[in-house]
Amino acid sequence: MKKNLLLVLFSIVFVFSSFGLDRINISIVRPDRAPYFIGIPEMNIDAEEFNTLIIKLRSAKRETIRLYWASNLDPQMNEPKSISFNVKRSEGLKEYTFNLRAQNSYWAGFIGQFIFYPDGGIDGISIETSSAIIGTPSTNIRSAWIEFWGLRGRATIGSTVNVIKSINIMGKPVNLIALWILLILSICLIINKLKSSFTGEKGDSSANWVKIGKKTALAAIIIWAILEVNVTYNYLNDIFRDYADYYGKTPEQKIKQSLGDGQYNFYAFCKNVLPKNGTNVGIVYPETMGPIELKLRYYFYPIRIEENPKPDDNSEYILVYQGNPNQYLNNGKYYLFAKYKEGEIILKRK
Repeated sequence: MKKNLLLVLFSIVFVFSSFGLDRINISIVRPDRAPYFIGIPEMNIDAEEFNTLIIKLRSAKRETIRLYWASNLDPQMNEPKSISFNVKRSEGLKEYTFNLRAQNSYWAGFIGQFIFYPDGGIDGISIETSSAIIGTPSTNIRSAWIEFWGLRGRATIGSTVNVIKSINIMGKPVNLIALWILLILSICLIINKLKSSFTGEKGDSSANWVKIGKKTALAAIIIWAILEVNVTYNYLNDIFRDYADYYGKTPEQKIKQSLGDGQYNFYAFCKNVLPKNGTNVGIVYPETMGPIELKLRYYFYPIRIEENPKPDDNSEYILVYQGNPNQYLNNGKYYLFAKYKEGEIILKRK
């Protein structure tokens, strides 16, 4: 009797535990004065099974957030293991859904930590909840919709040419998807025409070769128009966001808006400390912050900025923002020149 009772209890616990594993909750915390949020799942996430991430947040401004993750295969937070998404201004909670396995091939292994990094600063943004789930057709549709209409920002070509990044849906180029749609449509129309010819049925009068070509051309025009609307939508949103962020502000206010308060305060300190001539200065910062070299070249001119210099390079100064200065200090060629606060320092060549 006791054995049967224990077996029943074990079965109940097992069943309810299985139901509970369709979602892994992620705790969101912000380290003291850090310009980002950290997400810690209640257990390591099996990326193969839990392919979708749901984020609920509110934001007082339009903002781009870069999401990074660390796995057992690669414990570092870096650009390959990341996606960017844009959030809209909202007073209430807004839900964002991403099929990460479809969008990024580096969503693999067991995921143990996340970083949510707002490009324009953390002020006004609150991430309430996040969870990893097993994707469903409805979440895949929501993810594809966000991915298609989401602001992708600009891809920098060289140093001056910027274009809207290409569109992906579920990690696949949208142009490839459009070609498949046109191909399948054409095949269906041709099969319909051949079926009518072989069976001797009169069939629909529209099932002729000329009208097949017209229908295929019309479908191509419609798809092209949708893609053009998407690109125009992205351009307009970029214009409206830049207008709200930068119009009527001084150059100093603009760079502050671009870098965020934390980075701006450090680099403003550096600008006051460094010599005003065209000396060589290296910058070191975490990969999770994204590229800022071009911004700092304008801000520090005529000082020459070099990103992530090697210890043996000819940089007179090294600006370290939340990075690791040991590789420069240990070789004996640099010493601590000035300190803004912990983790934000200036090194000088001896």
